[in-house]
Order: sequence, then structure tokens, then C-alpha cells
Amino acid sequence: MSTTQDGISRARARFCALFVQEIADAVFSRGEAADNAAALRFKRDRRIGSRDRRFLNNVLFAYFRWYGWLAEAGIEKQMELALAAAFAAEGEGAGPVLSWAEDAGISESVFAGILKRASAVERFEALLTAAGAGVVHSVSLWDVIPEWARKLLPQKLQNDERVPLSLQKRPPMWLRAQTGQIPELVNELMKSGFAAEPHEMVSNALKISDARGSLYSTPEFSKGLFEIQDFSSQCIGMACMAHPGERWWDVCAGGGGKTLQLASMMECRGTILATDIRAYKLEDLKRRAARAAYPNIRCAEWNGETLPRGKTGDFDGVLIDAPCSSSGRWRRNPDGRWSTAPERVGELAEIQTRILESACGAVKPGGVLVYATCSLFEREDEEIVRNFLNKHHEYELEPFPDPVTGEMTDGMLRTLPWSADCDASFVARMRSISTRG
Repeated sequence: MSTTQDGISRARARFCALFVQEIADAVFSRGEAADNAAALRFKRDRRIGSRDRRFLNNVLFAYFRWYGWLAEAGIEKQMELALAAAFAAEGEGAGPVLSWAEDAGISESVFAGILKRASAVERFEALLTAAGAGVVHSVSLWDVIPEWARKLLPQKLQNDERVPLSLQKRPPMWLRAQTGQIPELVNELMKSGFAAEPHEMVSNALKISDARGSLYSTPEFSKGLFEIQDFSSQCIGMACMAHPGERWWDVCAGGGGKTLQLASMMECRGTILATDIRAYKLEDLKRRAARAAYPNIRCAEWNGETLPRGKTGDFDGVLIDAPCSSSGRWRRNPDGRWSTAPERVGELAEIQTRILESACGAVKPGGVLVYATCSLFEREDEEIVRNFLNKHHEYELEPFPDPVTGEMTDGMLRTLPWSADCDASFVARMRSISTRG
């Protein structure tokens, strides 16, 4: 029996379309993040099981991944047609996709022929033609992000098609092992149903390409043998090059992924102060630190303006993983491409500058200051660092090795999605000149 004739499948297809419409309204009308809005929807309806939640999230993020093309064609609000077009672009035709296509007036055989076309552009435009929707003009690969965002990329990336291509691929899950027994951890994860592949250059970074199920429920997680942390985020921690016995301040710690990475690098010797302007964010870090048995982490709220009392020139290293546009995570959270206003980038740059100015005084002479974001935009990255160094001659960039290539950087590093099938991040390592007054 054809999938489109199956009553259950048709009902599921319509439920999916209504779900995406509901979340899209939350994103565009109320400014909510798609993943948060979806989580609240799942919480309200306990009948939606874990497998259905996973599928609904895949449908939702496919819609936002291709939203630029859908809006260019003027079909973003015709949900069945929009979802059929998005999945045609992805090259998928299973499950309720055929129902969406049929509702758009496209037969199963025609849709199958569309999927045989070589590129996403060809499949997308062929589907619109088959549906009689027409196209204002041929879609461009770069239409998957706003034009303003492309202009904010570093010059060398503005015409690099790897940027939009990489953003359209579903991201893997990355783990950071907190044990030296990597082969044993990989074997245990396999027993739990997760195929983990160590990075060839960073052995404790493990990639899981298709995580089905919850890693949080595994015995290995309960024992504190790994943390979920994207590879690009791990690169920021590695740029800190923290050593046992040092004193570090993780300024904008949030949930504490990099705090825990610093603690691991320091082998539980020395101390780490983890702060955030949002005190509630640190509660998760406290739980994670206890599970991993890191006793040298202290958490405290910080106002983002004045140094904590007695901390002037007190730290061997200060890490500022600054609040940012999160454009480097647009592969993982594609709704951010369309909910972020260009003016917000300028506002964030001002916040980043203030935090850097406020926290830099905590670095002791000869110590290290690390500035990082998960942004793709030069305005939030290189420009912030250049302006800071022009004002603070007591700091200078310090080269460090690129974790992916092993080659020395000039003191700044961009990790990009094609670097290691990961998110994007930026990090700069600066050394305080020991003779400063």
C-alpha cells in the first residue's frame, strides 16, 4: 500500500505540519528558540514518545535549514508544500514526505523522479515546478543564510561555498572523554548502542554520527567518563593550555563545559573559579562537577562589570567565552539564522568589549587571557581582539597549535564546520607581558 494511502501515515504527516507551524509561529512571532519551544510542546503532550520527538525535531530543523529557499520561493507558509520541498532538497522521501508531496499535488512517482536529481538546487526547483508553485528566480546556495550575515563573515569566507554547504548538513554529536581509557570507553558506548569514533588528532574527542537514544542514560555518563561537548568548543579549551596547579577563571561559564575541560587538563590540581551573570546556569555545572569528581571548581555569580573582590592580578589564566550571536551553531540551531537581527550583532560586540575590559585585570603579569565565541562574524571575533590589543599594549597574541592540523597559529584560530564535522568557533590566546606596571 502506498504510504500516502495509509491513514496513520497521513495523520502523522498532518500532525508534523501542524507541529512545525506552531513552533515557527513561536520563533517568528514571540522570538523563542525553536529547540526550547519544541521542548515545551513535548512537555505539554506526554503522548509524544522519544522516537516521535526525534522525528519531529528532524522535520522542524529541516524546515529552518531550508527556510531561506522556502521564503525566496514564497511558500514558507504553505506548510505541506514547504516540508515536501525541504525534504526534496535533503534528498529524503521516506515516511510522511510522500503525504506532503501528494497534498501539494505531486504523485509518488514524480516525487521519486525528483529525488534522483543530483543537487539540492535541482531537486528543490523541480519540486516547485511539479507543484506548479513557480519560482521568483532560481535559488542560490547562499540563500540559506541572510544576506546581511554573509557580509559579516571574514573576507576569505564570503565567497567560500563550504560555508552554506556545511550549514545544510545535520550535525553529529561530539563527546569529550574524561578518562584515559579511550578504547575501553568506545567499547562500552558501543554496548550502550552508540558508535563513537575518536578524532585522529585529538583522541579524547569522540564523534557519534547518528546518536539514537539518550547518552545521558548510559552508565558511562553516570560515571562521569565523558561530557557532551562539540569539537569546536573543545578547541577553545585546548587553546587555554591549562596546567596542573594553576589558578583559572572561567568568566562566562554557563553550563560549564569548558570549566570541566579545564579541570580535566589540570588533573584536579589548582583551582577554577566559574562565574556567570545568570546564577541558575551554574547549578548544572555543580552537578556535572560532582559527577566527574572535580573538587577544585568553585561557582559564583558575577555581575559582568567589576572584578570579584581580591581577584585583581590573581589568575594564571582567564577564559572569556563571551555571549555572542551563536552563528557558529547555525548548523545545529538553524532557526537562529532567521531570528537573529543584524543590529543584535552590534549590541553583542559592545557587550563582548565590556566583558573583556572588565575581566582582563584579573590576569596576573605573565598570565594568559583567552577570548572566544561560537560566532562566524569578524565583528565579534578578530575585530574585538584587534581593538583590545590596540588599547592594551600590555597584552600580545601568543601562538598555539591548531588541534586539527598541529600547525602553529598566529594566536587566533577559527575552527570551521569542515575542520572536523563540527560547529564553528573562534579563539584568541593573549599573553600578559610580565613587566607591565
